[in-house]
Amino acid sequence: MYIREATIDDNAKLIALQARCPQGTTVIVSTINTPDFFARAKVYEDFKVFVACEDSLIIASAACGLRKAIIGNTVETVGHEFQAFVDPQYRGRRIAGELMQAREKYVRKRGAMLSYGLIMEGNKPSMRHIERQGFTRHRTLVMPSIAVFKEVTIAYKGKIRHMLPEDLPRIVSLINDTWKEHEFYEPMTAEEFNRLIVRTPEYNYDNVFLLEEAGEIMACLGFWDWSKVTQVTVKRLSLKMHGMSLLINAARIFRPLPRPPSPGSVLKQIVLTPIGFKDIRYMPAPV
Repeated sequence: MYIREATIDDNAKLIALQARCPQGTTVIVSTINTPDFFARAKVYEDFKVFVACEDSLIIASAACGLRKAIIGNTVETVGHEFQAFVDPQYRGRRIAGELMQAREKYVRKRGAMLSYGLIMEGNKPSMRHIERQGFTRHRTLVMPSIAVFKEVTIAYKGKIRHMLPEDLPRIVSLINDTWKEHEFYEPMTAEEFNRLIVRTPEYNYDNVFLLEEAGEIMACLGFWDWSKVTQVTVKRLSLKMHGMSLLINAARIFRPLPRPPSPGSVLKQIVLTPIGFKDIRYMPAPV
């Protein structure tokens, strides 16, 4: 077994392997990058995708990217390790550990002062694997989400419009001011934000909305259609989730409720980014 950098020629093989590696515990899903396996990583200017091979067969893959982030009031280079999976037939052979070492070596070489990853709650095998590699859990994150199932009219003041190139300096200033005191925020210049928009698949100026009052930008909100980058298909539900789905479907007879996921469903996911506001009361309007 050997590890090398993935190339565009590996695209079809990586997508096929990814489809054989479902994830999740309550809702078990298949995630497939589309239409290009490397689209997910292109959010980072500096990224690397590694593959583990047995002869010419790709049996595992893992990716990493580098970005700037505020750590203890100082802007540092940090590495993000993501998108790791191993062919089920080859698990238990320390392949994931060797891929992690390859990622660690790369991000250290690029000047990262720390490296991090995100693991879904309940993924005990991945947590134990990470801990064996010397990582420790820093914190538990709660991902806020809204199940959208009907159109809602929201009253607001001001003018909502799409972002224009000439808005870049004011938008970046607004976003930086919103998050400047938060750890792990990545401060940007107008040029850096523009490069992010250009290189992010399925994202452009029309994806960012502004709320103006008297010519002043009071809030901005962007949306990224994640389903155009990663297709998430429900494979099966845990017993607990299946029971909850039955209860929700029964309750839908009496009141409007979102339809719960079911095997075969392709999930539509929208990521709200970036977010900036002068005052929190301005945020409901752009939504």
